[in-house]
Amino acid sequence: MKTPLYDAHLELGARMVDYNGWVLPLFYSGIIDEHRTVRHSAGIFDLSHMGRIEISGEGAFRLLQEETTNDISSLEPGKCRYSLICDESGGIVDDILIYHCGGSCLVVANAVNREAVYERLAGNGKNVLISDVSEPVSMAAVQGPESERIAREVLGDGITALGTYRFSRFNFMDAAVTASRTGYTGEDGFEIFIERRLCRRLWDELMSAGGKFGMKPAGLGARDTLRMEAGMRLYGSELGLWTNPFEAGLERFVSFGKGWFRGRDALLGLKGKRHKKLKGIETFSKAIPRQGCKIFKDGAVVGEVTSGSYSPTLDKIMGMGYIEHDFAERGTLLEVEIRGRMVEVRVVDLPFYKAGLKEVK
Repeated sequence: MKTPLYDAHLELGARMVDYNGWVLPLFYSGIIDEHRTVRHSAGIFDLSHMGRIEISGEGAFRLLQEETTNDISSLEPGKCRYSLICDESGGIVDDILIYHCGGSCLVVANAVNREAVYERLAGNGKNVLISDVSEPVSMAAVQGPESERIAREVLGDGITALGTYRFSRFNFMDAAVTASRTGYTGEDGFEIFIERRLCRRLWDELMSAGGKFGMKPAGLGARDTLRMEAGMRLYGSELGLWTNPFEAGLERFVSFGKGWFRGRDALLGLKGKRHKKLKGIETFSKAIPRQGCKIFKDGAVVGEVTSGSYSPTLDKIMGMGYIEHDFAERGTLLEVEIRGRMVEVRVVDLPFYKAGLKEVK
């Protein structure tokens, strides 16, 4: 499948790859260059492959309360909230963002789980209308310290007052677009929802405005290293049906006090147990721990790597992985088997990198 920005990516010289059935840019100028540009200036990303599901009707909020782990009873219009969808055993079906749009809600899901999330919600909805709007509505993101100035040139001065995890409507080409102060890079930034027919025009306008501030287009490669530095979980790597919110370090997004929700009983049974833990690891060499590499202590397997790469910001090798509780303390020395040889690593806390995001109260 192709996004409405496919031709734009080709014109920019992107190296295109298949990503969960979508043809998307891996990189343009290079992963390290794009990564550092996002950290120092800004980058623009095509997010049209993400799932977008609209839920309306009098039962919309009740449905989301029962099918997701976080409590949205206090969620106000114009705000969004991170949450999880779990199965009856407590396994993670997906991690999502829920947008309170007034009379309706918008759920943004991972591309690989778009159909699963839609079927889960549609199969349990009463007095609700559920629509998959992933095709008519496209997405792009501007991320980095210069993102506000770039977005302001295209969407207007109102973007400045937008706080983190808040969204609002803006005018573009006489059409309403929605911008939220959210992202997946650890930097300040905006994710923009726009009609598919106007997506290329928005991209071109943002590219033109961003050129004044050194912005560059960024692909999947930089998106992955950026989120890894920021300790953000990736579905299929750190998240999946095989793990639960406690192991993934996401227990703060499970609200038992809100009442029943799917997976609640299983999660209550898991609460307080000595789980394996998702931790960061850093090496003392240039060897990169890749997904699936086993983690050892005194010759015994005590964990497994979920993600690993070079950190362009910190100029060191980083990795993430699940480690047995007794060996997951910060500073613990372990070994990872990389291409047949044992490499010493040290357990560290996540994130590797943290930037200050603007909060508007």
